[in-house]
Amino acid sequence: MIQLAEFKPHGEVLTMLRRLWIAYRDMGPGRYRISISESVPWSFLARLGRTTPMRLTALVPLIGTLLIFNENTLSWLRLSQLVAPHLDDAGRASLTFRSLYYTYFGLCFLGIGSLIFYVRCPREIQKSPDITLNVQSTAQSDLISKMIYWDMLRLYFRVKGLWDAGSDRFFEEQDEMPNSVATGFWELIQQMIERSEMIHDAIAEMGDDGQHFMVGLAGKLNSDAIANELYNRRMAWRGVWGEFEAMVPTFAKDIAHIRFMMLDVQYFSSRVAVALFFCVGFSLLAIPTMTTFFRIIVGLMW
Repeated sequence: MIQLAEFKPHGEVLTMLRRLWIAYRDMGPGRYRISISESVPWSFLARLGRTTPMRLTALVPLIGTLLIFNENTLSWLRLSQLVAPHLDDAGRASLTFRSLYYTYFGLCFLGIGSLIFYVRCPREIQKSPDITLNVQSTAQSDLISKMIYWDMLRLYFRVKGLWDAGSDRFFEEQDEMPNSVATGFWELIQQMIERSEMIHDAIAEMGDDGQHFMVGLAGKLNSDAIANELYNRRMAWRGVWGEFEAMVPTFAKDIAHIRFMMLDVQYFSSRVAVALFFCVGFSLLAIPTMTTFFRIIVGLMW
């Protein structure tokens, strides 16, 4: 568990803003979703979202009004005359109230972002956002590896959409899966195809209908088309998907790695919402901090 001493929000927020800016700057037509999706994966948001202070901010929208805008709180947190020497008691009280105002709404934004993170972020990433540790913990037995294998196929077609064998494309392909994730998936399927002894015979038995599995003049098989057959588990291909399932222990770590990458880019809208709520929240919290800092500097100089 991340300790309170390791909680350094400002550095994480600046990094998040920099990633979003780079994604916006480098995106081309139709690429903005993928570019932003690569910039704010769940594992990055988990650096803030899974910490204890951030989880506690989810309570602010519920009880924050009673605590922050309580008259006793205003009296206790009233700024010292050393900070605002040119203001009377009423002026310092007003300045304190404005600071609490920004603090309240800043914590509310953080709380909403934290709540969305807790509800939408995959539990595996909330538990361990480090991909190496996650792969080591999940690829431990053949049974778990086979479950992860089928879940990887499910996640792939959940994001990419349904495959149309007649037109060799997806019905309504989504643009949310980064190329690094899709390419890793394709390469994994190709490696499994190379070890298969039954898949070429199964395609040959289909005659002309098996041509949609081929890609290019080199005779390379279409990873998406093959993966679709493995996912649907048609009885005609029972021997093939059974053979692929038997190969799962050999590729257990690769499968766990690709599955983690897919989990990491799930729910594009939720990830963007969490990133925006975090950025706005910390920006609002920075306003009273900068105001107080500026007043102290002015008081020391004049």
